[in-house]
Amino acid sequence: MQVTSGHSCIVSREKPYEVDDDVFYDTDRSLVWDEAENRKWTVMAILLHLLRDHKPAIDKPRFFRV
Repeated sequence: MQVTSGHSCIVSREKPYEVDDDVFYDTDRSLVWDEAENRKWTVMAILLHLLRDHKPAIDKPRFFRV
């Protein structure tokens, strides 16, 4: 079996023969967790970019500090 990094690794629980568990849990060489973390930071950056000019419809609560 040939194992590659990419989106196909994420669905391995639905398709048990897609990749081996070593792809997920061999932390020294696993690309799955790095890819997921990169995706997380990309999504956060896009959300911050889209919400940068957002003005809340209601005031902040009094206990909220800036």
